[in-house]
Amino acid sequence: MFAAGLCVALAANFVSWGVSFVRCQLATQCCSRIIVPAVLALSLLTLLPSNAPAFGKKRAPVKTATAPAPVDQDYIAALAAANRFLHARQSHDQETGVLLLTDAVKNHISEDYLSAFFSSESESTYEISRGKKLDAGRYSFPVTLFEMPSNQHKWTRPRLSQIVILKTGRDDWAIDKLP
Repeated sequence: MFAAGLCVALAANFVSWGVSFVRCQLATQCCSRIIVPAVLALSLLTLLPSNAPAFGKKRAPVKTATAPAPVDQDYIAALAAANRFLHARQSHDQETGVLLLTDAVKNHISEDYLSAFFSSESESTYEISRGKKLDAGRYSFPVTLFEMPSNQHKWTRPRLSQIVILKTGRDDWAIDKLP
């Protein structure tokens, strides 16, 4: 009688898992020799703790949180300078943009080029990608420039370029290469 009760209990548990199986007879010869061991084994698996390793495999150790890598403050300042310059270009603010240029760049480019670079004839936007440190106090950032001429209603192809930022003083950063 104990076997019959065990078979019914295990069968109910097995059916609750959504698995159909051959019907169990409630007699002294309760279940077939194949179904009872299978039902018993599956029922015993539910008794195992959820964090127990399956089939003898070792689990990877749980990683604890590590302290984040220190942030390069110069990188952040250089990125901010690149963003200020490109925002000045986007808002057609030539005065702010020129103030962010190094003397070498100012002497190397023409006034007409600067006017065209900051012109208000088109809508523009930009995207700054992850930069890299070139030297101490010198960073390079890949940029993508997007423009939409005012007489058209679609964007032109993006222009890929780089902007180089140079540390010129204690907390001063300037554009050393235009995109």
